[in-house]
Amino acid sequence: AAAAASKPKKAAAAPPPLQQPAENDLEAVQGMIKRLASEVSLGDAPKESEPTEAESAMRASLEALHTTADTMRAATTRSPLTGLRRDRDPSAPMPPPIGPGHARLSSIAAAIAAGRVEAKLEPIGGLADHQLHHYQVTVDPRDEKGLELEVDTQDRQFAKTGLLPMIDSTRLKWASQISRSLATDKGEHCVFSEVSAESLAADRFLDDLAKVYRKREALASELVLTFSLHDVCGFGALEWSALTDMRDLGFRFGLDYVTDLDYEFTALKAAGFGFVKLQASDFLQGVTAPGGAVAGVDIARQMHGHGFSLIVGGITDEAVRAAVIKCGVPLGQGELFGPPVAVTEEKLSGSAAA
Repeated sequence: AAAAASKPKKAAAAPPPLQQPAENDLEAVQGMIKRLASEVSLGDAPKESEPTEAESAMRASLEALHTTADTMRAATTRSPLTGLRRDRDPSAPMPPPIGPGHARLSSIAAAIAAGRVEAKLEPIGGLADHQLHHYQVTVDPRDEKGLELEVDTQDRQFAKTGLLPMIDSTRLKWASQISRSLATDKGEHCVFSEVSAESLAADRFLDDLAKVYRKREALASELVLTFSLHDVCGFGALEWSALTDMRDLGFRFGLDYVTDLDYEFTALKAAGFGFVKLQASDFLQGVTAPGGAVAGVDIARQMHGHGFSLIVGGITDEAVRAAVIKCGVPLGQGELFGPPVAVTEEKLSGSAAA
């Protein structure tokens, strides 16, 4: 973790312009989201029995994860208007405060608190064998009329509102249930679930992760937590410490939203990262790196050499699939493999029982 923490960071990009509110009600919106977040529960943790000798190392790592959460909780004493990352450049631009024009965020928080969420599974398939290999879980909040509330967790409007840990915890809940359901299959399917950097600094998310792990420790080998390139480049010591604790429990990670190759993959591999995801449009036109643009075939060769499984998204048709597979990419995601499929707790309970 120490080696990874020393990786060079990219300069923070300016957030997209937002409409300036008539008055600053950031604290009111954040207070509402915090209140709603307290209503969301992943369920009580099961009663613990005395750990056996074989479990002791795993329990120790789990306690380390709780310690990380406590450390982050103690360190989080800053004003709501300051940067969430403790190593943030104070000169970096800040987004404008959230105002009445951002009621959409409040609606999303209310929907998650009320459980008005539709979970979906998107297939990740083999480009050569046309077989289903993994799934990615997404969650779509719904308003009181059942209409979808659009969520883009890469939108900087969501930063520092408290929404991202709520969304990530909801995805985690579904990913845990889906993994349990898939465990009855003979295959080795993994469930991919996005996580934001904010959640690694949120004691609630870490506590929820510890809960689902205690309930079913096999989850660690079935779940892949993915982080955006932007977030990974901004990780500080506490974020890397949290990842180290998770890695020691057996969790694996993926790097998503990759648009360039300007960082150390060897350190990422050592930190528990095993997957890299790019979009076909970026992959086929070449991705920037310190030595210049890297062609798709070379990207695939480099990722294989570092021990990563490469997944290319945006596979819309056979022409794109053919172009990507020529470069030696094993896995793909996109319309060609079918649309995301809605899942319900009833269906998952039935599959697990069967």
